[in-house]
Amino acid sequence: MKICAALLLSLMLASVPDVAGAFQPAMTVLDLDTLATGRPAKINLWYPQGDCPAGSAMPCLADDAITDRVLVFSHGTMGSAEDYSWLAESLAAGGFLVVGVNHYAESRLYGSATQDPRSIPQIWQRAQDISAILDRLAAQPVFRRPVAWDYVVMMGHSAGGQTAALLAGARFDLRQMIAYCMSAAAAPDRSCNYGRGLGDVPESFVARYNASYADRRVQALLLLDPALGAALQRDSLRDVVLPALVVGATQTDFLPWDQHGARYAAALPGARTILLNGGEGHFVFLSPCQHDVQVMGVPLCGDRPGVDRRAVQQGLARQIADFLRSDTAP
Repeated sequence: MKICAALLLSLMLASVPDVAGAFQPAMTVLDLDTLATGRPAKINLWYPQGDCPAGSAMPCLADDAITDRVLVFSHGTMGSAEDYSWLAESLAAGGFLVVGVNHYAESRLYGSATQDPRSIPQIWQRAQDISAILDRLAAQPVFRRPVAWDYVVMMGHSAGGQTAALLAGARFDLRQMIAYCMSAAAAPDRSCNYGRGLGDVPESFVARYNASYADRRVQALLLLDPALGAALQRDSLRDVVLPALVVGATQTDFLPWDQHGARYAAALPGARTILLNGGEGHFVFLSPCQHDVQVMGVPLCGDRPGVDRRAVQQGLARQIADFLRSDTAP
């Protein structure tokens, strides 16, 4: 495992929501080399910073850092862990450790030449890589103190939400998703554009898509406007009794809440929900940004009139931190 010291970042206060925290958040990028899956892995690791001995090669945790659980975040389609620094930094300021996974062939962290949209429907790769990342982190020291890498709060946005659910025990049905995308109900659903051509895939692809990738280390869930709800085999979550919080933009401009997030909320026993109904879109969960990139006509940085992305995120950061403190402790 290589710790990229050159990428060790100090505070990034410009994007930290105004959430009270007793700790100084820091972030480093760890290069985990090639995983057991055969794919490379780099993670963003946010943590509450402590005092390091002179010449220490390892990140130093604050004495009172929360080490009895770790938070693992999976980014959205063709996104990157850094896109969610607003949440990761605020949680690190509250004492938590946050592992931001960068999915190979999607995240720009590996270089634009590696990004390949054909990887998007191969949903099992994301789940398998996260399990392999947890194996690697548990096997090699990251901090000078032990961390409970076997007690994971799995978090994610959009495709990252479906990945989190997959690791908790959710299973999906490719044929069910294809049938939905051909129906009138899917007319406003831009996620169906990612599945074009899947009707002709071999049965081996279908089998991998529909398989279970549950990881026993996942002990709680946070799903932010999760995707692939229309493919969810609802009974697969019937016995997944974990603390779960599902956050959704009910007036989303990308994924219809009723067909996606609401299905997870209904399928997870005892799941709590936070619903945004003030015009927030699917990309309100990304850190504030200035570029003009659009995905299928929807801007990543722009919000509808009247939506204050920073204010929305400040409120969510508080509610998410409350959930993590009250519901996810071992």
